[in-house]
Amino acid sequence: MEIFKKDYIIGLDIGASSVKLALFVKKNGSLALSQLRSAEITKEKDSAIALKEILLGIDLKHSRCVSLFNDSRAMVKRIVAPPMPQAELKEAIALEAKNYFPFPVNDCLIDFEIVGEAWEKDVKKIEILLAVCPHEAIKAHLALLKPAGIQPERIMHPSLALCTLLRLRKEKADVSIAALDIGKDVSDVIIVKNKNLVFSRKIPIAGDDFTKALMAMLFSSGGKVQLTYEEAEKIKREYGLPQENTTTLIENKLTASQILFLLRPWAEKLSHEIERSFDFYREESQGERIEKLLLAGGSAQLKGLDKFLSEGLGIGVEVLHSLEGIDMAAQTLEKDMAINRIAMAVGAGVDKPSGINLLPIEVKQEMLRIVQRAMIKAIVSGCVTILALFFIGLRIYAVNLDKKIASARFELQALKQQIGEIKDYSGLSDCLARQPYYEDVFKEVSNVIPSGIYLKELQLQKGIINLKGVVASTITNPEEVISIFARSLEAGLFQNVKFIAIQEAAGVKEFKLQMEIR
Repeated sequence: MEIFKKDYIIGLDIGASSVKLALFVKKNGSLALSQLRSAEITKEKDSAIALKEILLGIDLKHSRCVSLFNDSRAMVKRIVAPPMPQAELKEAIALEAKNYFPFPVNDCLIDFEIVGEAWEKDVKKIEILLAVCPHEAIKAHLALLKPAGIQPERIMHPSLALCTLLRLRKEKADVSIAALDIGKDVSDVIIVKNKNLVFSRKIPIAGDDFTKALMAMLFSSGGKVQLTYEEAEKIKREYGLPQENTTTLIENKLTASQILFLLRPWAEKLSHEIERSFDFYREESQGERIEKLLLAGGSAQLKGLDKFLSEGLGIGVEVLHSLEGIDMAAQTLEKDMAINRIAMAVGAGVDKPSGINLLPIEVKQEMLRIVQRAMIKAIVSGCVTILALFFIGLRIYAVNLDKKIASARFELQALKQQIGEIKDYSGLSDCLARQPYYEDVFKEVSNVIPSGIYLKELQLQKGIINLKGVVASTITNPEEVISIFARSLEAGLFQNVKFIAIQEAAGVKEFKLQMEIR
């Protein structure tokens, strides 16, 4: 009913480094983007303070809020299932969800949306978007919003907001377009075809990995150099991936060649993970080709990254610099605000009200009760002459609704008990799966050692491997040889290979690498 609709819609994106807000106002039956705001999170200003700052002057009472939430275990998957009644489909998904995600989902909130039809071997099926997120993570997110006076009507996964933005773009039909949201701690890649989300995957490379790479200790003729986190972040934002290998000092700390040497391995990892995602999609779609990749998120601004990824992936790569398909009011953007950083908040605000909602079920029920109470008051105030009869009808409706809710709670409790029975078994399986085979570690390292590198020491501690070695004096470019060695290690059994230090002693260059077992 129109009387319950809000005048404004807020798209809210609380990230690890900043809080972003997009405010939409209803205009002639559609939405117009009225304001875009952003507030940085610093040591002096945490996310709660930044959130209150960004909400100053916003009419929360007459606004519907859609909040984005991301977590390492918050995922969206496209699945296909046989057609069945809604009640049976809910039960089937609750039981089968564990088969679609690489972690136990018994402590996760699960929601889904039917998005269309699919055909498999001439058999008609339904296409579903399935989302999961840990209950505790959602509760922590709600606890952050509550002091600011926000009760979101919907909690949304960033992949869905990014998909909404791609739907609004004028792209060719039957063409697969990819988008990558690069945050500070988490990155998500999605693929959209014919305005539908057909693929979604988390990537374990994010903006903070590039910053921390610049903090590695280096040794040169000028002595030891090691950047603080703030210095590394500044250099990353201002210089990105240098296009020229010059020896001129940047910020009196590092040369362009040293910056490229430290950042290139992580850019290559990111390119490799994107290519893996494309390979997965090609297998699922029988060879479908990706036409273009769009970059969003704060770290999408890394200079030179779009060109690097384009050369590595062999497709066009561009940073999301415009909000195509969005009705924008004059002077919506603040000065120097980057579209790619604020885009996810815009996608949340403009998305359809229905769809996947990661709000806890008890919050949804409470919101339903609030709407029902408001409906009762509105109808009673307008129908005084038939108050008695109408009140009796409402009471019967309320009693029946409470019975249905009690029945649903009973079914939910029974389902939780069934899922809980496999928790211990799943935990044991995960534990055993994480145990490394140390014989394989030694074989793998020995197989990829290039000529001219000799190992002095190998230490294994809690899955972390430290390698120390020397480079022969006959090698003219030891940094390049070590970089090749590191990439060879990552191509096999190891991940997160980090270059810790290199120094010259007794006429030879010593180095230290650190890595993890996959």
